[in-house]
Amino acid sequence: MKLKRTLRHEQLLIYACTGIVSCLFGFLLINTLAPINLSDAVERVLEVKVNNSSVLSLELNTNALNFNITPTSAGYFESKKVTATVTTNSSAGYELYMSSDDNANAMISLTSESTIASDFNSAVTSATMASNEWGYGTDNTNFSKIPLLNSPAQLRNLDHAPSSAEKTNDVYFGMKIDTALSSGTYTKNIMFTAVAHATPVATINNLTNMQQMTTAICTATDEGGTKTLTDTRDNKTYSIFRAKDGKCWMSDDLAIDGTVTGGGDRVLTPRDSDVDTSFTVPVAVTSSAGWVADSYDVPQIYYVSSTDTYYYNFAAASAGTITGADNTTPDDYSICPRGWRLPTYSEYATLLSAHSITSDQTGYEIATTAPFNFSLVGNISASGSFIGMPSGAWWTLTYSYNSTHRSILSIMHYSETSYAVMAAEAGNPRNYGLPIRCVSR
Repeated sequence: MKLKRTLRHEQLLIYACTGIVSCLFGFLLINTLAPINLSDAVERVLEVKVNNSSVLSLELNTNALNFNITPTSAGYFESKKVTATVTTNSSAGYELYMSSDDNANAMISLTSESTIASDFNSAVTSATMASNEWGYGTDNTNFSKIPLLNSPAQLRNLDHAPSSAEKTNDVYFGMKIDTALSSGTYTKNIMFTAVAHATPVATINNLTNMQQMTTAICTATDEGGTKTLTDTRDNKTYSIFRAKDGKCWMSDDLAIDGTVTGGGDRVLTPRDSDVDTSFTVPVAVTSSAGWVADSYDVPQIYYVSSTDTYYYNFAAASAGTITGADNTTPDDYSICPRGWRLPTYSEYATLLSAHSITSDQTGYEIATTAPFNFSLVGNISASGSFIGMPSGAWWTLTYSYNSTHRSILSIMHYSETSYAVMAAEAGNPRNYGLPIRCVSR
């Protein structure tokens, strides 16, 4: 009996890697710092991806099993063992299958029309196996009929990296021959097939902090998936979710400011934030006395204890990149964590549409409950006054048709019968203070 070994090539997931190949992605941050104060540093982050192909090998301890049998009238039983060794670097394990090399399982005589069948329906032992039959087993006690090519037997299915013991697989082939069978040589080829499992793609469930988010991780996350992550800049936590628009969104308003326990500045860098150069976060003020009125140039943050909300003028929201009363420059950077950014006007519109959030009471009730959790927290006027009217507005990075404004997400509840939920292109003046929701890049 000859044995064949093979690797089955099948299409597997992970960034266009096919066959028995799976991919492992790693990230390496390379920071270049001049030997000067951090507040003056200029950094660039280089993301290096490594596509590490899986390795899979299948070895048999022999290429042929030779049975030399002297039959008896009652039937003589004999068995032999073959060991299939599978080696792979896949952390998700492997599967091993065995079958005939076609859709017939009888051993064929080379000199006559006689065969050694394998057609019993249930497991047998050496004592109960019928004469002139053969089969396989994994314990050298119980034997089953040889599976056909279109329905192979699964010998191993691991969901983790194999241990030394789990790499080896013993298979016993046994047959019982009596004197009624014509003498001669009988053969049959057996196929062993090993398939490496694709390495799972990371999702938000594998993350612990906001800065680990990537487009690939969000894409791999199931719709509706949620997770609470830590912002490494100040150790505050945020709930996030995978929305129906295919993006990951914060369920909480951003709450970073320049207050540092023990004193000092909170400096954002490309290592931890959605910035191109270092940005010193201003300390939040708590009254109009600390607010620079009507300023488009001074980054400012306002904290209101009654709403437990931080409000950012657009100079602060853009990490100091968008200033001046007349500014139509596209906003590429923000005060959001690394891997996140301010959403666009159209992204808010798409989010509302994807979740059927209409500008009425029904839409309002969806927007103000989980996973969105938008609250009517008002805003801060250009003069530094808290406007606590029953409304909420959140910055987008989109330039509106007025150079002093940016578009917003607006939610309002005027009365028991009057509601509004919309992406408002006209937006708010950039010298106002509004809360921020970040979306994954």
